[in-house]
Amino acid sequence: MTKEEKQHRERATRIVDQLGEEYVAWYGRSGFSRYVALGEYILEKTDSNLPHNKWLMDARESFLKWKEDHHIETTAFPKPKAD
Repeated sequence: MTKEEKQHRERATRIVDQLGEEYVAWYGRSGFSRYVALGEYILEKTDSNLPHNKWLMDARESFLKWKEDHHIETTAFPKPKAD
């Protein structure tokens, strides 16, 4: 692996880790791995009536099946009201 490839991989990993941190904050719970965060992002992006590429919809269905098979629930906790 070249130095540039290694740097790219490290930057991409940091971005996906940040996505996981965003989902932790959004849902109010910990335990979001970078892979679950990517799956949740795919769900958000495909939650519309707009046409999407088949591979993206296949990824959506695969992630939904994985969540069901592993009894993963990712609904948000109620946010406390600001005073």
